[in-house]
Amino acid sequence: MPEGLARDVTALQVASRRQLGGTQVSVRCFAPPGGATDAGTAAAHPLSVAELRPGKVVGDALLVATAGDVVAGEVQTLFGEADPARHWVLRRCRFRAEVPLAGTSVLLAAAGGGNYYHWLFESLPRLRLLELGGWDRHQADQFLLNQVPQAFHEQTLELLGIAPEQRRRCAKARVLRCAHLVVPSPPAPLIEFPRWLCEYLRQSFLPAARPAPAGQRLFVSRRRAHRRRLANEAELEPLLRRAGFKTVCLEEFDFTGQVGLFASASVIAGIHGAGLSNLVFASPGARVIELYSPTHSVACYRNLAAAVGLVHVPVVGRTAGRPRKRSVEDDLWIDASQLRQAFEQAGL
Repeated sequence: MPEGLARDVTALQVASRRQLGGTQVSVRCFAPPGGATDAGTAAAHPLSVAELRPGKVVGDALLVATAGDVVAGEVQTLFGEADPARHWVLRRCRFRAEVPLAGTSVLLAAAGGGNYYHWLFESLPRLRLLELGGWDRHQADQFLLNQVPQAFHEQTLELLGIAPEQRRRCAKARVLRCAHLVVPSPPAPLIEFPRWLCEYLRQSFLPAARPAPAGQRLFVSRRRAHRRRLANEAELEPLLRRAGFKTVCLEEFDFTGQVGLFASASVIAGIHGAGLSNLVFASPGARVIELYSPTHSVACYRNLAAAVGLVHVPVVGRTAGRPRKRSVEDDLWIDASQLRQAFEQAGL
């Protein structure tokens, strides 16, 4: 169990080393690049790089703590509780083996970094924060990643020049005690996409995009997913084909293939899901038709489309079948008339 909770890394720095179990904390704070050119709270979102000597990473990158087990708030997004002090991860008593790590460790993993969306927008931009904070990432001995390896982890890190031997996995049943722990802040508020973040991802990965035919109209299918599927997809496929859409399953493409698909497309239609994170690579002016279930309509891709200059057309269908325990998993049904109307709104 934690011995205390600091509001953020700046508050942690103010606490005495005695309270922190001997951990020395230093924090570099800086303004987002572009500042006033970004609208919304993202422009005012404080950025920082903190260093803890020593520091701990608890579980699957959920918590950062000092040697004295004081937890730093606002390092990771802890879903399910507005007040971090009341979050279940701080209340659950669980024995975890402590593993010492020598050298310098950089926390790259986000709390949800096993998911493609969270990896792209909450994990990878922390590498840019290191640069903005004046910290040379080549000084790192290891980068701390989420427990479960994903193909997109390996592919993106390879493109960014982070060698396999530098990749170290966190684990739910483990505490990593790092001699020197470097902790970049979250890059932006939830579902906000500041210009610097989108530019970083585009500049990092568009040059490596696998070529795809220009001007394609793509329908991104979730037929291989276990949840949030389009129940009447087979009925709508003739309509999609007549409108010039090609159906793709992103599971068939590696990372550079997905980047290339979205970068070359003129229209992208699909169900709300992590695959639409690739909209960050789409060309300005491309049109997006996003299909929602009425029980789960989050504005993240609408906001992302606005951030990179895309035209966004939402389509809210109805729940197909019995609602599932979690609304995020509900399948949906879209009427053909709704799809035709969306085509008209998108100027097709």
